[in-house]
Amino acid sequence: MQFLYLSQQLLLSAISRALVRDFANRHGWATPPASDRHIHTRPTPRLGGVAIFLTLWCIALLAHWVPEHFGMTEFPLSQLTVKILGPATIIFLLGLIDDFVELSAYVKFSVQALAAVLLYCNGIGISRLTLLAGHPHLGWLVGLP
Repeated sequence: MQFLYLSQQLLLSAISRALVRDFANRHGWATPPASDRHIHTRPTPRLGGVAIFLTLWCIALLAHWVPEHFGMTEFPLSQLTVKILGPATIIFLLGLIDDFVELSAYVKFSVQALAAVLLYCNGIGISRLTLLAGHPHLGWLVGLP
């Protein structure tokens, strides 16, 4: 049954990727290979993050509205989901803006750091390293970075 759910998500992702790619190509939103560092020989459509982001939100909303389709009795958009999707939305918007306006590395790093701090403040972070040192609790000075 899990395979069925994963294959549906994969199919939704593939369809949204194709739609976004075609939309970007139709509007001329593609990056041509501009230097020797680029491995692409044809222009690469921008907006790839839109397909990933739309798929993520669609699956979260479907799981919330039709939980029985996913084999669950209920799936409220829990606080944990919202805590993750908030910073994910910030990163998505950063990438979307960067697709059209070339942002400096300092701006991108600052926004990414802000999203990471939001995740950490929402209780999502590294608090223990059990693999290397048993079960020591890491303080915020080590866990946040």
